[in-house]
Amino acid sequence: MFLMVSENKCPYCGIEGIEWKKTPKVFKCPCCNAFFNHFGVLIEGSKEKPEMM
Repeated sequence: MFLMVSENKCPYCGIEGIEWKKTPKVFKCPCCNAFFNHFGVLIEGSKEKPEMM
């Protein structure tokens, strides 16, 4: 069973997302940069890490 507490909280972090697009309603997580809606994650985000040489 899949249950989300709030449609605007990131499924990965639980951080409240910033509304990115109104129609269809899409949010962007300020922490991990994931894009999601009330169905779940649309694009998995990741934090940028410096390349090691």
